[in-house]
Amino acid sequence: MATAPQVIDCPEGEWTKVATNVVDAMLHVHPAYGNRGYWFTYRPTGGVAPDAADRTEEAIPAFDGMAPHPIASRAGEGIDGYIWCDGGDGKVILYN
Repeated sequence: MATAPQVIDCPEGEWTKVATNVVDAMLHVHPAYGNRGYWFTYRPTGGVAPDAADRTEEAIPAFDGMAPHPIASRAGEGIDGYIWCDGGDGKVILYN
């Protein structure tokens, strides 16, 4: 059964955990915060969180315009998803 959407604040310039132990979910940018840069990375559930250097080394752009970003574990094991926000504080919505 799906849970209610979660609205998550994403402070500028730091990683924010937006999903914990997720196998399949969708992440949307909040409509009022679409003019930011959002970057995504993940870790195996319970792994060490990313640090600032990971922003340039492994993060990928999270949204193409306002299109949702899938969070999916190809191995079928849960992952933790993280968002980095540029251009001001941001906000995303997780549908899980």
